[in-house]
Amino acid sequence: MSRRTIVTRVAVIVGIVVVLAGLGVGANLFLAPHPVKAVVQQKTGVFSVESGMCVDHRATTGDDVKSVDTVPCSAPHVGEVFHTESLSGDEYPGSSSIRSTSVRDCETAFTSFAGISYQKSTQLSYWWLFPTAHSWAGGDRAIVCVIDRVDASGKTVTVTGSLKGFAR
Repeated sequence: MSRRTIVTRVAVIVGIVVVLAGLGVGANLFLAPHPVKAVVQQKTGVFSVESGMCVDHRATTGDDVKSVDTVPCSAPHVGEVFHTESLSGDEYPGSSSIRSTSVRDCETAFTSFAGISYQKSTQLSYWWLFPTAHSWAGGDRAIVCVIDRVDASGKTVTVTGSLKGFAR
């Protein structure tokens, strides 16, 4: 075999190895799943929820909520706690009184947080958690106001990041 034939064969073999190695790397870059950071979801008791926490589900009317699923606000979520307060007193003031207080205080805090009043906003809404007679007897005094973004039909949409100053 001539020296030229040997060099040609070696070059072809090296070329094939490089191409195959490149395909292997390319396959890893394009076909292998990219590492994804796990979002740590945790149950947070309603007594422990604080402004700035984000939640990944919306409570529904009539729920007796003892905890909410919180996630970092940098992860996709459906709501952000923008105001909390504790009511005082030993006797349960009644659900209509607590609802009135919740609406008044959440809407005031909404304007400060969102940069627009609730009445003028077309893309933001809010909901709240408040004590029931049963939870009041157990020491619950917390009103928790949660802001969320909604589409044109009023349906809650998932967001990433804070809605503070969203003003729409």
